[in-house]
Amino acid sequence: MFHIYRVNSYTAGTGSLGGASAGSGITGLEGQILGVRNPEPLKEEILKRMMQSRLGDGVSDISSDGTPREILEELRAIRKVLEKR
Repeated sequence: MFHIYRVNSYTAGTGSLGGASAGSGITGLEGQILGVRNPEPLKEEILKRMMQSRLGDGVSDISSDGTPREILEELRAIRKVLEKR
């Protein structure tokens, strides 16, 4: 009615809208932000930070196609070994 939103966050440890994590017995929010007028930019920022925490700083750890550099280096090393055979 007033175009004011609530942004909720859930983690695997706290459950989700669908219920608790398997066997945890814990349900509920991990975090909540009330009174948000435009939730999409907030959602995008949260997702961006979540991905950065999983993959590194988002710049030096990721190649131009989005693949983590560590994985690319490992694959290149495997390719060199296989090419020698």
